[in-house]
Amino acid sequence: LTGSPTDIYTSYQEAQSAIRFFVQRWGGQRLLRFYELVGAPSIAPGTSRYHVDRALRRTIGMGLRGFERAWADSIQ
Repeated sequence: LTGSPTDIYTSYQEAQSAIRFFVQRWGGQRLLRFYELVGAPSIAPGTSRYHVDRALRRTIGMGLRGFERAWADSIQ
């Protein structure tokens, strides 16, 4: 990460919140599967956002936008 100490701290807090939400809603096994899919070595076209979206769809049945909306709704 780059940025100010506050930006870096905020990014880590957001990541922890997203992971906590994921596990509470879909469980640790699916989180592990998501990480396996995203982290699998491969050469494939597409941005990192595309690959995260694809792994989420395969793991929880919704893409990145849907996950972000559900996560945001859980915070409010």
